[in-house]
Amino acid sequence: MSNIIINPDKTITIDGKKVFMVGLYHMCIDEGSGGIMKECNLTDKTDFILNVESWPPAALFNNNLMYWTIRSSYTSISTIMNKSMFFGYMMADEPVDSQIPTLQTDYTNIKSIDNSHPIILNHYKDLEKWYPYCDILTWDTYMVRDHYYGGSLVLFTREDSIYAYETHCKNGAFKVLELNQIPKPVWAVIQGTGGIDSVNGTLVPTPQEARATTYSAICMDVKGISFWSYHIRPLELRQTTIDLGLYGNQSLWIYYKQIAKELRTFNDILILPTQAYSWYGHEDNTSVLIEPNNSKLVENRTIKRFSYILKKSGNVYYLIVVNKDSTSISNVSITVPMQNLGIAKTLGLETIGSQAAGRILNITNGKFIDSFDSYAVHIYEITQIPCTAPVIDNLIVI
Repeated sequence: MSNIIINPDKTITIDGKKVFMVGLYHMCIDEGSGGIMKECNLTDKTDFILNVESWPPAALFNNNLMYWTIRSSYTSISTIMNKSMFFGYMMADEPVDSQIPTLQTDYTNIKSIDNSHPIILNHYKDLEKWYPYCDILTWDTYMVRDHYYGGSLVLFTREDSIYAYETHCKNGAFKVLELNQIPKPVWAVIQGTGGIDSVNGTLVPTPQEARATTYSAICMDVKGISFWSYHIRPLELRQTTIDLGLYGNQSLWIYYKQIAKELRTFNDILILPTQAYSWYGHEDNTSVLIEPNNSKLVENRTIKRFSYILKKSGNVYYLIVVNKDSTSISNVSITVPMQNLGIAKTLGLETIGSQAAGRILNITNGKFIDSFDSYAVHIYEITQIPCTAPVIDNLIVI
């Protein structure tokens, strides 16, 4: 059995290692009761730490990927809780108020038998209402879309979907409590749909949209990321058509795996204490000054173009900056809390454009200049150049 600890800083420690969780929901399983379920290549998920599947968990017992299970899919907690790769229980997905007594009873009962594995609950709104019935909250907000369920049109263009992601997170999940005011770990579920859902209006994200959404959530100071990877189809087809999920869109699936691998590469950065962060729901324009950082009106709300999160280890800063806009911008001034000279080096797995890893930018008096492609995410490692005193030869002291 894996040793899983929720730390006071809301990070997770698994078998002695603190991790920023990177998970995957249903890479290739059909959605909906009575739908056709199809397993696919489990070994192709190894860029992720955690996986949730709705088929019987025995299919995963011999895989090297940790998993949780939906509570309705197990017959006995005792047959699952001691499995080496078992992570925890999925309490509910978007429950309603009438289910609260059942959630409370189930939470108490599960904990009385197994207090070693966390219980997860997912919702898209009112997270302050749901945290008493779980150990970890996840929330899902999918804004790469052209309409909502039922056909009503969205009040933003697709080009503004990353801005809209922040407004809907603030006014849905965090309209009462900010993310860090919730006393349980909060993870973001990121849109990873591999196909168009004509009923719900969700579209297939581009790689740029996928990466910008992922790091926008990280700029909210989440403690984990998971990808909702159904290839959603119209409801009327779910009973007759096998759904191959994101796995059926191989080019996009490869890119999502790259994002997951990149996040795991950044594990030791993402678990560092947060020095400052800024997004629509928590604006901080002083700890890190980004200029210009113009505002845009999206759904009658004014949102800054850039979001950021700042981490620190010793004398080294790590800064993540997200350009939420669909246009590029040059001559962006970024001022960080350091003095004298320094170097900002871009990190990651990207190889082209402004996001490319390995670019070196000079810092003077805590300020450097950079340019951002559309939807670009820059991850900087910022180091200060030691200041050395000049050597004076033939100094005579009188």
